[in-house]
Amino acid sequence: ILNIEDVLTSERAPALVEARGRELQKEIKAGAGIEELAKREGLPWQVSIDTKMYGGNIDETVRAKAFATPARADLPHVSGFLTDKGDYVILSLARIRDGDVGQLNQTQKDNLVRSLRNDMALQESGLYQRALVANATVKGL
Repeated sequence: ILNIEDVLTSERAPALVEARGRELQKEIKAGAGIEELAKREGLPWQVSIDTKMYGGNIDETVRAKAFATPARADLPHVSGFLTDKGDYVILSLARIRDGDVGQLNQTQKDNLVRSLRNDMALQESGLYQRALVANATVKGL
């Protein structure tokens, strides 16, 4: 038996969480301190310094969002998103540092070259396919 109140609550909860998250995000963009805001609201907060793209103790979804931020974004860059688990994460990036190819070992460099070659091949293949479609004619209609 479905409890209508439970169903409505579960359907409405993500929207309420997101709305509250956006309100807090606006406060941060207006200059509120994240730590003070989190403490005031009784919310967990986490700081990560020198976060790497892979590994570490930061949630994979949060890390992916952080590394999707444009390298030339105005800093601090504050963004927010609703997770699959129903949490709203506010992400504030204070510094973005370019990677250093010189710090990669030979295996990592080889993998990077292989990945770039694959990306270029896929791009060329897509261009070729679009050119074929653009120049195609239909006969017999």
